[in-house]
Amino acid sequence: MSLKNQIKHALSPYPALFRSAFRIGANRSHQGLLIRKDTELVIEGFPRSANTFSVVAFQQAQHRPVEIAHHLHAIAQVVSGVRQGIPVIVLIRKPEDSLRSLRVMFKQRGDDAALKRWIRFYTAIAGMRDKVVIAEFSRVIADFGTVIDEVNAKFGTAYARFEATPENIKAVYDEIDLINERSHHTSHGGKSMYVARPTEAKRQAHAKVEFKFDKDLLAQAHALYAELTA
Repeated sequence: MSLKNQIKHALSPYPALFRSAFRIGANRSHQGLLIRKDTELVIEGFPRSANTFSVVAFQQAQHRPVEIAHHLHAIAQVVSGVRQGIPVIVLIRKPEDSLRSLRVMFKQRGDDAALKRWIRFYTAIAGMRDKVVIAEFSRVIADFGTVIDEVNAKFGTAYARFEATPENIKAVYDEIDLINERSHHTSHGGKSMYVARPTEAKRQAHAKVEFKFDKDLLAQAHALYAELTA
């Protein structure tokens, strides 16, 4: 992990420090991902947990632009949202699946270190679970409309629901492809590996990934996943 990402993860639980460091270190195009005065919704989760799908599907379903804080994968975003009374969606995916996708994307090793980061993120979320909407990966992909329904019921909002029709799913994937093209993600195994949607190349690469997790750490992660998705 780069020094920049190490600092980001170290400061992630502390909103004020995280915001200050992020504003100094992040490029201008990423500044809009941080919670601001006009933020209406927070969508955050560990990397490779349907973050991009959620944001695109949510925006496509609405009749107006909605300011969303997203894609920083930081506990600080969730804490800030809760403190400010902003609706928060926390995305979660089975630990092996999210880490497998990360492995394919970045070719990084350090199985237990990555699993510890997953555990740290969701341990913090567990303490706020009653104040956010937890959205499990498979539900997000198959029926994101129910997640929006839950947001409306919990926070008294009136956002339009996303209907998971084949046409709407295709529109989301098409937009994700455009995002990938604009971002010029040609490294880390190529565009087909980086794009935030299923591809046959990614499926084949995922099948080849093998982990050597500490058994106690993995059991802790599984228990945390079960607790948050119950």
